[in-house]
Amino acid sequence: MLQKLCCVILLIIQRDTEIPPVVSVTVNVPLVIEENEVVLATCVAAGAKPQAEMRWNTGAFGSLLRTVTNSTQHVNGTNTVLSHLLGVPTRAANQEQVQCVVNQSALATEKT
Repeated sequence: MLQKLCCVILLIIQRDTEIPPVVSVTVNVPLVIEENEVVLATCVAAGAKPQAEMRWNTGAFGSLLRTVTNSTQHVNGTNTVLSHLLGVPTRAANQEQVQCVVNQSALATEKT
């Protein structure tokens, strides 16, 4: 009986536990100027509970860029958010900075 009680308590604790995401950003630098839209950067917030919120700070080039964001809920109750920043590579956009911002309740501050 004690073993079952311990397991029930453990499950309750796990359900209420907040888990911060592991955040990573990959920048794809096109080697040539293209006319087609490509993935310029990818931001991932993995293994979070509850699900992380994600946004891009794109500055003056925001109107020329778009994002595609997907989330996956895992069997263990955590979530992964994956966001791609897409745009057409141009000379004007070369070396411009963009920023992925991740916010989640288990984080003390936003991660960029």
